[in-house]
Amino acid sequence: LRRRVLSGVSSTMNYEKASATELVDALRKQERHPDLKLVQALLESGDEIVPALIEVVERDTGWPQIHAALLLCELQAKEALPALQQAISEPEGHDLADWLADDALGKFGPTALDTLEVIAADRAVAWYPRAVACRVMSTIALRHPETYDRVTAFLRRLLPAPDLDWQSYESYAALREAVDDPRVWTSVVGRLCDLQDPGAYDLIGQLFQAGLVDEMTICLLYTSD
Repeated sequence: LRRRVLSGVSSTMNYEKASATELVDALRKQERHPDLKLVQALLESGDEIVPALIEVVERDTGWPQIHAALLLCELQAKEALPALQQAISEPEGHDLADWLADDALGKFGPTALDTLEVIAADRAVAWYPRAVACRVMSTIALRHPETYDRVTAFLRRLLPAPDLDWQSYESYAALREAVDDPRVWTSVVGRLCDLQDPGAYDLIGQLFQAGLVDEMTICLLYTSD
Protein backbone atom coordinates (compact mmCIF):
# COMPACT_ATOMS: atom_id res chain seq x y z
CA LEU A 1 0.00 0.00 0.00
CA ARG A 2 2.76 2.43 0.89
CA ARG A 3 4.22 2.02 -2.59
CA ARG A 4 0.90 3.00 -4.13
CA VAL A 5 0.56 6.33 -2.33
CA LEU A 6 3.15 9.04 -2.78
CA SER A 7 2.43 12.06 -0.64
CA GLY A 8 -0.55 13.04 1.38
CA VAL A 9 -2.57 16.20 1.67
CA SER A 10 -1.82 17.98 4.93
CA SER A 11 -4.55 17.95 7.51
CA THR A 12 -5.25 19.70 10.78
CA MET A 13 -7.00 16.62 12.23
CA ASN A 14 -5.24 14.90 15.10
CA TYR A 15 -5.47 11.36 13.78
CA GLU A 16 -4.06 9.84 16.96
CA LYS A 17 -7.06 11.06 18.93
CA ALA A 18 -9.68 10.59 16.19
CA SER A 19 -12.38 7.96 16.45
CA ALA A 20 -12.82 5.19 13.87
CA THR A 21 -15.77 7.08 12.41
CA GLU A 22 -13.74 10.28 12.08
CA LEU A 23 -10.86 8.43 10.43
CA VAL A 24 -13.14 6.79 7.86
CA ASP A 25 -14.92 10.09 7.20
CA ALA A 26 -11.51 11.61 6.50
CA LEU A 27 -10.67 8.73 4.18
CA ARG A 28 -13.81 9.39 2.17
CA LYS A 29 -12.50 12.88 1.39
CA GLN A 30 -9.15 11.70 0.04
CA GLU A 31 -8.19 11.77 -3.62
CA ARG A 32 -5.50 9.74 -5.41
CA HIS A 33 -2.77 10.46 -2.85
CA PRO A 34 -4.21 10.17 0.66
CA ASP A 35 -2.65 11.76 3.71
CA LEU A 36 0.01 9.27 4.83
CA LYS A 37 -0.60 10.13 8.47
CA LEU A 38 -4.22 9.16 7.96
CA VAL A 39 -3.18 5.90 6.31
CA GLN A 40 -0.89 5.15 9.24
CA ALA A 41 -3.64 5.89 11.76
CA LEU A 42 -6.08 3.63 9.94
CA LEU A 43 -3.57 0.78 9.81
CA GLU A 44 -2.73 1.20 13.48
CA SER A 45 -6.44 0.90 14.29
CA GLY A 46 -6.22 -2.74 13.26
CA ASP A 47 -9.28 -4.94 13.61
CA GLU A 48 -11.32 -2.07 15.04
CA ILE A 49 -11.40 -0.23 11.73
CA VAL A 50 -12.16 -3.25 9.52
CA PRO A 51 -16.02 -3.13 9.61
CA ALA A 52 -16.02 0.55 8.67
CA LEU A 53 -13.59 -0.05 5.80
CA ILE A 54 -15.74 -2.90 4.54
CA GLU A 55 -18.70 -0.54 4.52
CA VAL A 56 -16.73 1.91 2.37
CA VAL A 57 -15.92 -0.86 -0.11
CA GLU A 58 -19.59 -1.85 -0.23
CA ARG A 59 -21.11 1.62 -0.50
CA ASP A 60 -18.56 3.96 -2.03
CA THR A 61 -16.87 4.15 -5.41
CA GLY A 62 -13.76 5.82 -6.77
CA TRP A 63 -10.79 6.68 -4.58
CA PRO A 64 -12.47 6.07 -1.20
CA GLN A 65 -13.37 2.53 -2.26
CA ILE A 66 -9.89 1.90 -3.68
CA HIS A 67 -8.12 3.21 -0.56
CA ALA A 68 -10.40 1.21 1.75
CA ALA A 69 -9.82 -1.95 -0.27
CA LEU A 70 -6.03 -1.47 -0.22
CA LEU A 71 -6.12 -0.94 3.53
CA LEU A 72 -8.14 -4.13 4.02
CA CYS A 73 -5.59 -6.03 1.96
CA GLU A 74 -2.75 -4.53 3.99
CA LEU A 75 -4.55 -5.57 7.19
CA GLN A 76 -5.21 -9.03 5.69
CA ALA A 77 -8.79 -8.77 6.91
CA LYS A 78 -10.19 -12.11 5.80
CA GLU A 79 -13.73 -11.05 6.64
CA ALA A 80 -13.45 -8.42 3.89
CA LEU A 81 -13.02 -10.96 1.08
CA PRO A 82 -16.76 -11.28 0.26
CA ALA A 83 -17.08 -7.49 -0.04
CA LEU A 84 -13.95 -7.27 -2.18
CA GLN A 85 -15.25 -10.06 -4.39
CA GLN A 86 -18.55 -8.28 -4.92
CA ALA A 87 -16.93 -4.91 -5.61
CA ILE A 88 -14.46 -6.34 -8.13
CA SER A 89 -17.25 -8.26 -9.87
CA GLU A 90 -19.43 -5.20 -10.44
CA PRO A 91 -19.54 -3.73 -13.98
CA GLU A 92 -17.55 -0.73 -12.75
CA GLY A 93 -15.03 -2.93 -10.89
CA HIS A 94 -12.32 -2.65 -13.56
CA ASP A 95 -10.37 0.15 -11.83
CA LEU A 96 -10.60 -1.49 -8.42
CA ALA A 97 -9.38 -4.80 -9.81
CA ASP A 98 -6.43 -3.03 -11.41
CA TRP A 99 -5.36 -1.54 -8.08
CA LEU A 100 -5.75 -4.84 -6.22
CA ALA A 101 -3.66 -6.92 -8.61
CA ASP A 102 -0.50 -8.64 -7.41
CA ASP A 103 0.77 -7.23 -4.12
CA ALA A 104 -2.59 -6.16 -2.69
CA LEU A 105 -4.84 -9.21 -2.91
CA GLY A 106 -1.76 -11.39 -2.90
CA LYS A 107 -1.18 -10.42 0.74
CA PHE A 108 -4.03 -12.73 1.74
CA GLY A 109 -2.09 -15.70 0.41
CA PRO A 110 -3.91 -19.04 0.04
CA THR A 111 -6.87 -17.69 2.02
CA ALA A 112 -7.89 -15.66 -1.04
CA LEU A 113 -8.02 -18.59 -3.45
CA ASP A 114 -11.69 -19.45 -2.90
CA THR A 115 -12.66 -15.83 -3.59
CA LEU A 116 -10.39 -15.53 -6.62
CA GLU A 117 -11.70 -18.76 -8.12
CA VAL A 118 -15.28 -17.52 -7.87
CA ILE A 119 -14.37 -14.30 -9.69
CA ALA A 120 -12.31 -16.03 -12.37
CA ALA A 121 -14.98 -18.63 -13.15
CA ASP A 122 -17.95 -16.24 -13.26
CA ARG A 123 -18.80 -15.57 -16.90
CA ALA A 124 -21.12 -12.76 -15.80
CA VAL A 125 -18.07 -10.79 -14.64
CA ALA A 126 -16.17 -8.69 -17.19
CA TRP A 127 -13.06 -10.33 -18.61
CA TYR A 128 -10.54 -7.96 -17.02
CA PRO A 129 -11.38 -8.55 -13.33
CA ARG A 130 -11.38 -12.27 -14.13
CA ALA A 131 -7.95 -11.93 -15.70
CA VAL A 132 -6.73 -10.06 -12.62
CA ALA A 133 -8.04 -12.86 -10.40
CA CYS A 134 -6.04 -15.37 -12.46
CA ARG A 135 -2.98 -13.17 -12.22
CA VAL A 136 -3.21 -12.95 -8.43
CA MET A 137 -3.73 -16.72 -8.20
CA SER A 138 -0.53 -17.30 -10.14
CA THR A 139 1.31 -14.91 -7.81
CA ILE A 140 0.02 -16.85 -4.81
CA ALA A 141 1.07 -20.15 -6.37
CA LEU A 142 4.60 -18.85 -6.87
CA ARG A 143 4.83 -17.57 -3.32
CA HIS A 144 3.12 -20.56 -1.74
CA PRO A 145 4.29 -23.72 -3.54
CA GLU A 146 1.77 -25.87 -1.67
CA THR A 147 -0.98 -24.19 -3.73
CA TYR A 148 0.70 -24.77 -7.11
CA ASP A 149 -1.24 -27.92 -8.07
CA ARG A 150 -4.56 -26.41 -7.05
CA VAL A 151 -3.99 -23.18 -8.97
CA THR A 152 -2.68 -24.77 -12.16
CA ALA A 153 -5.49 -27.35 -12.22
CA PHE A 154 -8.08 -24.60 -11.78
CA LEU A 155 -6.58 -22.43 -14.50
CA ARG A 156 -6.51 -25.34 -16.95
CA ARG A 157 -10.23 -25.89 -16.34
CA LEU A 158 -10.93 -22.36 -17.56
CA LEU A 159 -9.55 -23.17 -21.01
CA PRO A 160 -11.77 -24.40 -23.86
CA ALA A 161 -11.56 -27.76 -25.55
CA PRO A 162 -9.04 -27.46 -28.41
CA ASP A 163 -11.59 -28.87 -30.88
CA LEU A 164 -13.99 -25.95 -30.25
CA ASP A 165 -15.12 -24.65 -33.64
CA TRP A 166 -14.99 -20.94 -32.92
CA GLN A 167 -15.61 -20.10 -36.59
CA SER A 168 -19.11 -21.57 -36.35
CA TYR A 169 -20.18 -18.59 -34.23
CA GLU A 170 -21.43 -15.59 -36.16
CA SER A 171 -19.57 -13.06 -34.06
CA TYR A 172 -17.15 -12.58 -31.21
CA ALA A 173 -20.08 -11.61 -29.00
CA ALA A 174 -21.89 -14.84 -29.88
CA LEU A 175 -18.83 -16.90 -28.92
CA ARG A 176 -18.45 -14.99 -25.69
CA GLU A 177 -22.11 -15.50 -24.83
CA ALA A 178 -22.24 -19.19 -25.69
CA VAL A 179 -18.85 -20.33 -24.43
CA ASP A 180 -16.65 -17.67 -22.82
CA ASP A 181 -14.56 -14.59 -23.53
CA PRO A 182 -11.41 -15.56 -25.49
CA ARG A 183 -9.53 -12.79 -23.72
CA VAL A 184 -9.86 -14.82 -20.53
CA TRP A 185 -8.32 -17.83 -22.29
CA THR A 186 -5.37 -15.77 -23.46
CA SER A 187 -4.86 -14.43 -19.94
CA VAL A 188 -5.02 -17.92 -18.46
CA VAL A 189 -2.46 -19.21 -20.95
CA GLY A 190 -0.16 -16.37 -19.93
CA ARG A 191 -0.49 -17.30 -16.27
CA LEU A 192 0.17 -20.98 -16.97
CA CYS A 193 3.27 -19.96 -18.89
CA ASP A 194 4.39 -17.86 -15.92
CA LEU A 195 3.94 -20.94 -13.74
CA GLN A 196 5.64 -23.17 -16.32
CA ASP A 197 2.91 -25.78 -15.82
CA PRO A 198 3.99 -28.99 -17.59
CA GLY A 199 0.44 -30.29 -17.39
CA ALA A 200 -0.72 -27.49 -19.70
CA TYR A 201 1.99 -27.74 -22.34
CA ASP A 202 0.16 -29.93 -24.87
CA LEU A 203 -3.19 -28.21 -24.35
CA ILE A 204 -1.68 -24.76 -24.91
CA GLY A 205 -0.03 -25.92 -28.10
CA GLN A 206 -3.34 -27.30 -29.36
CA LEU A 207 -5.13 -24.05 -28.50
CA PHE A 208 -2.57 -22.06 -30.48
CA GLN A 209 -2.96 -24.36 -33.47
CA ALA A 210 -6.75 -24.04 -33.26
CA GLY A 211 -6.58 -20.23 -33.20
CA LEU A 212 -8.26 -20.06 -29.80
CA VAL A 213 -5.50 -18.02 -28.15
CA ASP A 214 -4.04 -14.71 -29.31
CA GLU A 215 -0.55 -15.73 -30.35
CA MET A 216 0.59 -12.11 -30.51
CA THR A 217 0.03 -11.74 -26.77
CA ILE A 218 1.71 -14.81 -25.38
CA CYS A 219 5.33 -15.90 -25.28
CA LEU A 220 5.82 -19.48 -24.09
CA LEU A 221 8.37 -19.68 -21.33
CA TYR A 222 8.63 -23.39 -20.74
CA THR A 223 11.97 -24.95 -20.05
CA SER A 224 12.73 -28.57 -20.85
CA ASP A 225 14.09 -30.98 -18.28
